[in-house]
Amino acid sequence: MSGGGVGQGAVYSPLPQSISDTDSSEEELNNIAHHNDNRKFIVASKDTIDKNNGKKMGEYRQLGHDGEGEVSINGLTNRDHATADDIPIIKPDGVRPRNLEAMSPLRKVCFILSILICGLTIVVFLWLIPCDWATCPSAPLRLGTRSWETTLQGVELKGGISVVAGVPGRGRNLVFLARGDVINAALGKTPTDRSKSTFSANGGGLVSLTGSAGEVAWYIPLPKMPKEMDCTLIDVTDDGTEDCIILGSGKLLAAINPISGCIEWYVHNHTNHNEKVQHNETVVYAVDMEFPIIIPDVDGDGVKDMVTACSFDHTKEDVPVVTQRNNLVLISGKMGKFIGQAYTDRECPRISGLSVGKDWTLYYFCHNNTSASSRQLPVDKLYYHAVKKQLNTSAYMQNLPLKQHHGFGTMNRVNKVGGHQLNLVNQGHCPNHCKVYIQVTNKHGESIMSLNQTATHGMTPVVLVFNNNTNGKEHVEPVSGFVLKIWTWITGNGHIFSSSVNDIDNLNMTSSNPLFRSRLRRSSEWNDGKYSHRLHRSVKPTLQQISKNGSSPQLEVHQLKERIVLVTFNANTSHTVNASLHDITQLCFQYECQPDLTFQEQSLLIADLDQDGSQELITYLTTFTNSDPDDTSPNSIKWHLQSKVRVVRLEAELPKLYDAVSRQ
Repeated sequence: MSGGGVGQGAVYSPLPQSISDTDSSEEELNNIAHHNDNRKFIVASKDTIDKNNGKKMGEYRQLGHDGEGEVSINGLTNRDHATADDIPIIKPDGVRPRNLEAMSPLRKVCFILSILICGLTIVVFLWLIPCDWATCPSAPLRLGTRSWETTLQGVELKGGISVVAGVPGRGRNLVFLARGDVINAALGKTPTDRSKSTFSANGGGLVSLTGSAGEVAWYIPLPKMPKEMDCTLIDVTDDGTEDCIILGSGKLLAAINPISGCIEWYVHNHTNHNEKVQHNETVVYAVDMEFPIIIPDVDGDGVKDMVTACSFDHTKEDVPVVTQRNNLVLISGKMGKFIGQAYTDRECPRISGLSVGKDWTLYYFCHNNTSASSRQLPVDKLYYHAVKKQLNTSAYMQNLPLKQHHGFGTMNRVNKVGGHQLNLVNQGHCPNHCKVYIQVTNKHGESIMSLNQTATHGMTPVVLVFNNNTNGKEHVEPVSGFVLKIWTWITGNGHIFSSSVNDIDNLNMTSSNPLFRSRLRRSSEWNDGKYSHRLHRSVKPTLQQISKNGSSPQLEVHQLKERIVLVTFNANTSHTVNASLHDITQLCFQYECQPDLTFQEQSLLIADLDQDGSQELITYLTTFTNSDPDDTSPNSIKWHLQSKVRVVRLEAELPKLYDAVSRQ
C-alpha cells in the first residue's frame, strides 16, 4: 500500500482532517485504527491473537523506531502532534474505557435526587399552587374595593351576609347561603341551560364573592337546604382563619373553609356507625339539629368543641323512626364527630333555645304541649355522661366566655346610635294582612322620620357611623344613622293592595338626587307601562294574563317595590333619603313563595371589605324576570330566577349626599 508497507509490528495512525481525496480507502482505515493520540495509547491484551496470522500482536513502537522510516501524509509526519481523537475505541475483549465506567454511589444519589426534584416541581405547580385568580395570593398588590354589582342566575340568596377572610392582598370576601329555583321545579319545568341551575330545588348551597370586584370565588352545592351560617365562631383547622359553620335541614351540619370553599367535615358518629354495621343494625343519624353552642376544648385536640340539641333518625328499610328532639350531644370541633354518648332528657319532649352561661352551664327551654320551662345542665356533667370521665374543671373554668351565634328577627327592633332611636315594628302576615311602623326620634324625643304603611315589611336595619374625615379640601362632619330596607307589595293575588300605591310616593322622605344615582331608575317594564295599567284598572287583567300565558291558575305573580332608605344625622341636622328603588317579581305556588320574605330579612350589611378604614354598604335582592311576556314559546320556561349583589362605597358618596340636600 502507499505510504509504506504493512508488516508485523506496523503501526497505523488516523488520517488528519486535511487528508486529500487521493489516498486509498485502505490507508484511511489503517491510519484511523492505529493513531497516536497525543502519545496516549491503548495496548491490547497479550492474550489477544491476531486472527490474520495466528500470532500475538506486537507491542506498539513509534514510527522511526529501530530504523523505521517516518510516514509522511500530506506533508505531516507522525512526529507532528495531531489533534486528539475523542472517539473511544472499543477493545476486543469488551472492557469499557475509563470514561464509561459505572457511576460512583455519590453520583448515583445525586442523579436520583435531581430526578425527584424535577418531579416534585411538576407536582407543586400542578396541584399545590392554586390557579384560580380568586385564591392566588398577591402580597405586593392590594386591591381596593370599588362599587360593583353582580348577577347570579338561577339562585335565591338567603340569610345574613358573612364577611370572611380572603386571599392576602385582595381584601375580604363575602359568603351567602343560597337555594335553587323551587317554583319552576314545582311546576314541573327544568331549565335547559344547566349554567342557570347551579343548585337543585330540593337542596341549596353556598356562594362566595370577592369583596373587591364581585367575582365568584367558589360555590358549593349541598344535598340539603342550608338554614343558618356563622363564620366568626371557630377555627376547626387551627390555621388562624375562622371557618364557616353551616346548619341545614335534615342531618346537615358542616364546617367549610371560607377561603378555598373546601368542606372540612360533616357531623357524624364514628362509634355508632361502626357498631351498627357490625351488628347489621340501623345506622343512627342526628337530625333536626339546633345551631351549636361553642364551648372550650374538652377532648384535648386543641380546637374548641360544640354542643347541640338534636333528634335521632333510626329509619330502616324506608320505615321512618325519628326520636324527639330531647338529646344533647358533644361534637368535636376539629373532626365533626360525636364525643361519646348523647344525653337524653326523658322528661322533656322537645329542647330549644340552647345557650351557655359564664360558668359553662347549658341553659335550654323544655317544651311540652301547653307550656315551656327553663332547664340547665353543666358542661362537666354532660361530658361525664358522654365519656364516663371527669372533666378538669379547674382548668376548664378559667376559659373566657366565647362568642356565640345569635339569630335575628324583625318583628320588633329598637336601635340606638348618636342620641337617636329607631323603632321598627312589623305586624301581621304579608302580603295580604301586614303593616310596618317605623319611627326615628332624636335625643329630645322629637320624630325626624316616620312611616306607617300597610302591605309593607321592614327588613333588619343596620347602623352606620362615620368618624371625622377630610376628603381633599372638604371636611365631612361625624355622621351616624340607620339604613332601612322596605318591601311594599303593589299587586298580587289578583288585586291591588290598599294604600300601597297612594302612599309609596307620599312619605316623609327626600327622594330626589339619591345616594345611588344609577340605581334609582325604574325598570324598563315599569316605565313602559306593562304594570302601570294594571294598577289603575282592575284585578281581571292580572288573572287574564296568567291564563293567557298558559300558567297554572295556582301560580300567583306579585309585584313589589324595594326601597333602601338612609336616615343620617350629625350635630346640627338630619336627612332622610331614598337611596335606591327597585322592582321585584315574586312568584308563589302552593304556599311556597320565591323570593321568600323571611330569607331576605338580613339582606343588608355595612362592613369594611378592603380594611382601609372606609365603609361599604352591601345588599342583595332576588327576583324573577320574564323572558317571554308574549308567550311565543308556551312549553319553555319564561320565568327566570336571579339574584343581584351590590356593594357601594358609602363614605365616598357622602359629599354627594350633603350637596344634594343643601341644594334642595
